[in-house]
Amino acid sequence: MNRKESQQRALIYKVNLILADIRMCQAEEDRDPSYLDMMTDVVMRPEIIAKVLRRLEEFGDLHIERRAGRRNHYILQEKNK
Repeated sequence: MNRKESQQRALIYKVNLILADIRMCQAEEDRDPSYLDMMTDVVMRPEIIAKVLRRLEEFGDLHIERRAGRRNHYILQEKNK
């Protein structure tokens, strides 16, 4: 496995962790996770979380309603099969 493949696998792993955390918080706690929640649950720096969330939004997998001074609202998009 070369470096690029390794980086892609790492990114996919991070994406799956963050999506799972968002789903868990929405299902179990009926709320959206904060950055602090995500940092604690998936053990990633806030810069990495922000990068992954931006990529998910760019790819159309996630829509983020940004709220000033409050938790953002994350809407998971269903992919057409």
